[in-house]
Amino acid sequence: MSDDDNEIPPIPVFYDGPIIRVPDWETDWYAFIDEYQSLDHEWGTTDCVHFAMKNVGTLIGADITSMHLGKYTTQLGAFKYLKTIGYLHVHELPASFLPETHMADASRGDVVLFDDCLGVNYGSVGLFMGEEGFTSIPLRECERVWKVG
Repeated sequence: MSDDDNEIPPIPVFYDGPIIRVPDWETDWYAFIDEYQSLDHEWGTTDCVHFAMKNVGTLIGADITSMHLGKYTTQLGAFKYLKTIGYLHVHELPASFLPETHMADASRGDVVLFDDCLGVNYGSVGLFMGEEGFTSIPLRECERVWKVG
């Protein structure tokens, strides 16, 4: 058995296009946040992963989630689906294409992690789409942050 046989396969890249915020991103981003606040949580369409990744798409002007819509309908289904596309943990998704940064360097719209849930930096809070709906957590309590553009 060679050392190569023990290598862990690389995490697939979720999105491989440019990660550059579109000009005047704030207008579309605030509209996106406002829209999400009125939505109910639904696995496979408006859960935390879709919220965080649609946020990235809004900021960079690209559709990076439509091919994943409706692929699961439960939390267990979400974890199974993530595994089928190459991710064992939810945090591996943003880590596959966004640079991680220090919380002090986080900007509005960056992707954050709290308690195995992806969310969005909204200044002093992280916004999350949980099973009880839209919620916020103080940013200082978030565990990780990834830069978007």
